[in-house]
Formats: sequence, structure tokens, C-alpha cells
Amino acid sequence: MNNLLIITSTVALLITITVSAADRNEKTVFVTSATFDSNLGGLTGADAKCQAEADGPTSIVPSGTYLAWLSDGTNSPNTRFTKSSHPYVLPNGKKIAEGYTDLTDGSLLIPISLGPDGKPVGYQPFWTGTNPDGTTVGFDAYNGTCGG
Repeated sequence: MNNLLIITSTVALLITITVSAADRNEKTVFVTSATFDSNLGGLTGADAKCQAEADGPTSIVPSGTYLAWLSDGTNSPNTRFTKSSHPYVLPNGKKIAEGYTDLTDGSLLIPISLGPDGKPVGYQPFWTGTNPDGTTVGFDAYNGTCGG
């Protein structure tokens, strides 16, 4: 099971994917309700922030392992995530993509806009160092990923 994190300017918002009750193979995606400065402690620190939100007392997402949707110049969602053929859904069960290929084709069915509690987080521009296809951005790693 994989999960995602997203960063907004110098603020991070987390997105996650895991197994849902409706379909044991669905991946649940959310944006963290907390914001963070850009020093997340690398991908490991970002993943821990994602996981903490998923495990939080107000979270309605299924239990599982959550990862940040970030790239660090070496690793990216394309190298770190399981590429599921099952649907990716929001905490409320609404489908955002039919599978990983659909998730990374540059067009989601609906925006990723809910926190782990199922409540809207509002629109935020995100900086992840990641292209829509899950690979690291094309310019040099320092500029594209804030030096990792």
C-alpha cells in the first residue's frame, strides 16, 4: 500500500493512498490537514508526517502504509510506489483514478481535495518536485526538489 505527500510553496500538505473498506484493493488518497515548512526531513520525514495524519484520532482513512507524493532528485513516486491497477479514491470513497496509470496520466477524475478526516482542505498550489507522471521534475535536482 502506498500513500502520497504534497508540498505547497514552503508549506507541505500530505496525500495518501491505502486500502479502503469498499474494495480491499482500493488506494485511499488524501491531503494532510496540517501544513509544514519545506524542511520535512527528506522523504522519510515526509512519509512519517503522512502516516501520522493517517493514524490520527480524526482520520477516517483505512489503516495502512502512507507515503508522501514527493521526489528528492533520486527517488520519486514512480520508483517508490506500488503501481496498483485498482481504483484510487478519496476518504469519502469518490474515485480520482481507475489505477496508477490513470493517476499519472495528467488528468484526475476529480481533484484531490480532502484531508484524512474527509473534510475539504481548500485549494493550495503544491510543489512536489514531481511530474504528473510520478517522475522527478526535468530540471536539475537542486532546483526541482529543493536540494532533496
